[in-house]
Amino acid sequence: MFYLTNIKDFEMKKILTAITLIAGASLANADSFSYGEFAYLPFTYYETVNGTTYSATGGTAARGIIGVDLVESLAIEAMYATGINMAKTSGKNIKINSIYGFYVRPKINIGEKATLFARMGFTLVQGYTSISDSSFNESETNNSISYGIGVSYKLNEILSVNADYMNYYNTNSSALPGLALGIGFRF
Repeated sequence: MFYLTNIKDFEMKKILTAITLIAGASLANADSFSYGEFAYLPFTYYETVNGTTYSATGGTAARGIIGVDLVESLAIEAMYATGINMAKTSGKNIKINSIYGFYVRPKINIGEKATLFARMGFTLVQGYTSISDSSFNESETNNSISYGIGVSYKLNEILSVNADYMNYYNTNSSALPGLALGIGFRF
């Protein structure tokens, strides 16, 4: 189950709007350094209750990222993901409505075509929990530090294939990790 935090939804929308505007302005001024990515994201949700860890598996989401290279070894990114399928465990279902994120992406080239990178930032997760064979349905909005590591392989000057493992939501009692596979493009 997602746990609510002290930041109100309205305040988070203001912060995310400001981040999106800043990223958009950067994209408008840095055409050759701009990139995007679309990825398929299978995820598992883990929750620890009274010392027992439960996992909801089989969830999937679609993710989009826009980014700007600040320098050769550092970029900033804005991310949006939306749920496709629920993650399920015995009687409990977890659905992601949306994930908004903002990241710093340090990177290092490995040869001419491959890049190893990390992502570190902040996410806002909106989702709901439901119980099978019940009318129980609870919507929640939460935020968390988010981080991960990945690799990108350049197919040509415009297209690349990407894979990364991210932890989108992480608290003392729950986590939302996933391995994304996608295609990137420069514009």
